[in-house]
Amino acid sequence: MKFCPFDVHKITTDLLTGRKEFVFPDGRKAIQGTDVSEFVGEVDWPLVKSDGMEFVFVRIAKRDLVTGVLFEDKRWRENVAGAYEAGMKVGAYFVTSALNEEEIREEAAYVKDLLEGQPITWPLALDVEVPNEKWRTYNQDPKILTDLTLIFTKELESYNPILYCNSIPELQKKFELERLDHIQKWIAEYRFKPYYPYDFSIWQYSYTAKIKGINSPGDYDLSFIDFG
Repeated sequence: MKFCPFDVHKITTDLLTGRKEFVFPDGRKAIQGTDVSEFVGEVDWPLVKSDGMEFVFVRIAKRDLVTGVLFEDKRWRENVAGAYEAGMKVGAYFVTSALNEEEIREEAAYVKDLLEGQPITWPLALDVEVPNEKWRTYNQDPKILTDLTLIFTKELESYNPILYCNSIPELQKKFELERLDHIQKWIAEYRFKPYYPYDFSIWQYSYTAKIKGINSPGDYDLSFIDFG
């Protein structure tokens, strides 16, 4: 397992905004960003960009966590277009609840079809939510979920796929992590500093962010990699 390659203790917090900051030894800064779904409503993307957000991950679709039905996010196309036109780096994410190989391949084909021709310039994230007992993925076997993750990321490899998940302790519990060492991680961990000891690329550290151009509380993300 690859361990985190940078010193998380050097992450600082802007006391006025609550935003996290990190400066590498060569002077580069970690990149500020956010993620959105239809639930934040209409977004003023130029204003988001002017407020220091350099990238965004847009939810494009999900498989319902209870019924298993596939459906698109109602605002994903306008969000992708608006963020791209505002000059932001645009990634996407898809929420999975696949139970088997047939379903994960269906999800991969569905996502591939949706993203055809879209200006996605940053990675595509496979969002694995922490299940409760009412969800169809409750008590899913780690080997099976790891197998499904590998299938999805292989099918969508042209979109530089990454894995999103709550990091403590779900990544260790839900996956056979040593088999996913080659896949970039986007971790959700709402703490002062991340405790996850292994390699990760993006840290989602708040779901109560105040970002100009987004009327409801949003998410703050900090990326330690510039995906180009």
